[in-house]
Amino acid sequence: MNKHSLLLIAFFLAAVKFIVFPVFDWQASVIDERWSNSNKLRRYESVIHAQSDYEARQGELYDVINEQSVKFYDNSEATKLSIQKDVESIFGENGVILRRFSWLSDRSGSLRVLRAGIDYDGNYEHVLKTLWALSRNEKLIRQVQTETRYKWKKNTKVPLQLNGVMAAGSLVLEFYLIAQEENSVEITGVGEL
Repeated sequence: MNKHSLLLIAFFLAAVKFIVFPVFDWQASVIDERWSNSNKLRRYESVIHAQSDYEARQGELYDVINEQSVKFYDNSEATKLSIQKDVESIFGENGVILRRFSWLSDRSGSLRVLRAGIDYDGNYEHVLKTLWALSRNEKLIRQVQTETRYKWKKNTKVPLQLNGVMAAGSLVLEFYLIAQEENSVEITGVGEL
């Protein structure tokens, strides 16, 4: 082979390396990008076709949220007093003496959590009714900790008579509060893709 043909081959190889391969790489990246865009488009189309299903499900979820929000106390200035009145009412209705009611903690966040400490005493049956009434309250009240001591009335002739059993103890309750604006949730739509 002569010099001229070697130069031609070198030129051809250089053209392949610096022109043809970059064009192939560029085309491969364009094909990958179009493939990716095509997949995104198919996903968007499936979301658009299922939009009514999503909106129906979203509506169901918002209904559940709004339904459950009535179980939370409103986060306002008068909330602590309202909670204390509710608790005192439950204890009073069941004939249990409320000896102490004090606020233990107040944690803020997306959901405000209040804790209260309570000391009580009364007939053990009334105490049990009170604890049940607290758990069945229309508002969400969590009984975090309870300690109850039982004792017999001294003037009871038969020690196994249950009406002679007195109970005294302490209780820690937790209350959950949400802001009044968050109590009702509006459905605003799916939004833009």
